[in-house]
Amino acid sequence: MKAAESYALAQKIIKKCDGSRDPEIIYQCLGIELEDTFDLANLKGMYSSADRHRTIYLHKRLTGYLRRFVLMHEICHDQIPEHRKRARRMPYKEIQFFGGANQSEREANSVAAHVLIDDEKMVNLIMEGNTAQAIAAELYVPEDLLLIAIEDYHKLHPDFIVRLPRSGRGNYLKDYDIWE
Repeated sequence: MKAAESYALAQKIIKKCDGSRDPEIIYQCLGIELEDTFDLANLKGMYSSADRHRTIYLHKRLTGYLRRFVLMHEICHDQIPEHRKRARRMPYKEIQFFGGANQSEREANSVAAHVLIDDEKMVNLIMEGNTAQAIAAELYVPEDLLLIAIEDYHKLHPDFIVRLPRSGRGNYLKDYDIWE
């Protein structure tokens, strides 16, 4: 999935949910069930579409910006047609979700970045000279998600040049503790 496709899907999700960028509103708007009372060990979240019953499972101890991001990431798996089809064929296979930097995880992260991060706010914060860490804190997202958003923004707007401290990692969530 290219940056333009991720951006278009994110805009479609936002429009479908009356302009909301809040994953707590979006999952309900899209008719996805949320189960957040489980201890999923080291797993932060997963998406299933068993018997066409669309469900997101979140670890019961996820809170704050990490819960917000993981929920949006799982919503994106539901909204990316290929991911939903895969989840129907293998409904509980996604237990390996954050184990590697595979393409489907990068795609879900990219769409999630475009939903959660308002481009105008992001660009303004960059132009003010803020660090990536400060911008991520201001936008209430993990730093790697911000870096993915900036990389995608540059692909969509090649004239926008910004020096990134590093590339956004696709498998960064494995490094985050649930209890941070």
